[in-house]
Amino acid sequence: MKRLLLLSLITLAGTLAGHAFQPTAPKTGIKNNTYWTNTDLSFKATVKGTLVIMEGGSCHEGGYRFALRQQGNNTYTLINHPDDDPSNSYTPVHATLGCKVMVQRYGNTDCIVFYGKNNQPSDVLKHYDGNLRKEIQQALYTDLEGRYNHPGGEQLTFAGNKCALATNEPLRPYTFVDVYETPTNTFRNANGQIITYRPSIQGIDLYRAKINPQDEDDIQDGDCIGQLEKVIGDVDNGRWPYTAEKVVTRGMLGLYNKYLLRVMRNEIYARHGWHFDDAYLREHFSSQWWYKDLHNNAAVKLSDTELLNIAIIKSMEDSMEE
Repeated sequence: MKRLLLLSLITLAGTLAGHAFQPTAPKTGIKNNTYWTNTDLSFKATVKGTLVIMEGGSCHEGGYRFALRQQGNNTYTLINHPDDDPSNSYTPVHATLGCKVMVQRYGNTDCIVFYGKNNQPSDVLKHYDGNLRKEIQQALYTDLEGRYNHPGGEQLTFAGNKCALATNEPLRPYTFVDVYETPTNTFRNANGQIITYRPSIQGIDLYRAKINPQDEDDIQDGDCIGQLEKVIGDVDNGRWPYTAEKVVTRGMLGLYNKYLLRVMRNEIYARHGWHFDDAYLREHFSSQWWYKDLHNNAAVKLSDTELLNIAIIKSMEDSMEE
């Protein structure tokens, strides 16, 4: 379902204060023995009447927990785990105790959405199959997906779990290197090369990875072997096309600095022809062939998934130090 975004409700920075999210709600709330993730931690839900106990952890360790108190069919309040000290204010999600929590559906994905200041989403957990390693790997594949031009003239391709690091090279499987049992942004290609990637405004930067022989969980960036520009096709407009359809979690954004997050967030608006008053954003998006300024922000329509992604990215930006 799409709705009209009123200019008075959205600042050019993308703040959504006063805008009501109205995605489809599942017929029932959180079900017993279901799994939820922010692509960093995984939680299993145990339902006891109106109390939902969420317990889990990362790929490396457990011990992360919190609870929800059901208020309505799909409405909850974030509370302490029943075994925690009542004075404990820590939560493993980016939300404060007592905040509103909603179970909402975005496309085909059920989500637990935590609401913060200005009644905007501050964190989200997606319903999934419980395989956290696979979920993290898929997020990394999504982040890399596409074709890239190398300054030296070669074209590199990432397609799912296969890649080609030269124009005429066939697509062959690559695997992510684990750190503390968790897939990372370092991968090993079919030739045995170990490479670290980092997202950039134009695409990705690649580095020769340096793994400490005394500690395999210690990986450092070596020499830069390429600053690659993403090839943007007619269908996948924008540097981050997946933000139009996939729910973005905070775990998926861990490689991004505040500057990249700001551009990513505003690209969602730009795909719809948003007019930017900010000089940098206007200049940046005007240089993209796919961007068409409608000069009419009141006519811009965003989907519920896009609205959620804007709020989550903005929440991630706000939690970073300047």
